[in-house]
Amino acid sequence: MSVVIAALGLAACEAAPPQGGGGVTPPAANAGVGSVSFKLTIGGGSSSYTFDEVTYDLSGNGFHRDAMVDVANSASFATVISGVPFGTGYVLTLSAQDVAHKLTPCQGSATFDVTTATTVPVAVNLTCHQTAVPPPPPPPAVPVPRAAVCALGALLLVLGATRARRSSQA
Repeated sequence: MSVVIAALGLAACEAAPPQGGGGVTPPAANAGVGSVSFKLTIGGGSSSYTFDEVTYDLSGNGFHRDAMVDVANSASFATVISGVPFGTGYVLTLSAQDVAHKLTPCQGSATFDVTTATTVPVAVNLTCHQTAVPPPPPPPAVPVPRAAVCALGALLLVLGATRARRSSQA
């Protein structure tokens, strides 16, 4: 079951800075340097799963950046990774774990290039599976008082003796 899907857009430094709010860093002003932006949306019928954070790791061409992004208060987020040098063979890896641990850790990655000033859409599918449901615990033991056990034993002894007497008389 594919649970989380992230849409990834790549933009070089000549692109206009993204519009919007917090957590967005504008692209670097250096020539030959771009930025990576990605947007995460929870999909695939996973409305019953919540995530507090998503971890990303971007590497390639001697460049590396990783971070944890707080997603506790929304079903989607967007961020920009700035200062990414032009190059090919970059790898973005995303991972997330649902709060209740009902899923295996969600993981996915995509390879992409930053070679021009155009936006390059890349999809990263995070795949996770429902964890096995453990069997229910056994019912709790009911304590039986010692006197009740003795009384039951005595009753069975009397009933057994009565039956044996009737059998021998017949």
